[in-house]
Amino acid sequence: MKELATPRATLTTSAIMKRSGLGRNALRFYEERGLLESAQRTAAGYRLYTPAVLLDLQFIKQAKAAGLSLAEIKDLLAIGRDEVSTCGAVAKTIAAKVTDIEALIAQLERRKAFLQEFLGTCKSNNAAARCEVRTRGFQPSACCAPSSTGGAAKAN
Repeated sequence: MKELATPRATLTTSAIMKRSGLGRNALRFYEERGLLESAQRTAAGYRLYTPAVLLDLQFIKQAKAAGLSLAEIKDLLAIGRDEVSTCGAVAKTIAAKVTDIEALIAQLERRKAFLQEFLGTCKSNNAAARCEVRTRGFQPSACCAPSSTGGAAKAN
């Protein structure tokens, strides 16, 4: 934690909260996790921030909305603070995230197809029949399988 405030650090916690739309806990959380530089302190112990913190908070909000993790955001902020940062370093991080998202989409598509197939079995049979999915698992025969009496088939 930095001690006594310099003229550069002129925004109070309250001012940052008003301008960013974030609460005190969020500011402290980001500071504790290293996403924000530590606030300077007045002699009375009040936090004071530089105006650059508002840009960092705006970036954090946008990056979170884009699906980046806090660790990824922290890395991007560090790249941006580095005097020798390059677009290539940022692009590499973003490209890795795009690859992760594509893998997640593929995984979600497989899950969706599996569940749609299962749901198709349920819809194609007796909707009022007892469903055995809990005891038989996600097998097509577990859902709405007709029996000789018109109800669900019994589990073995």
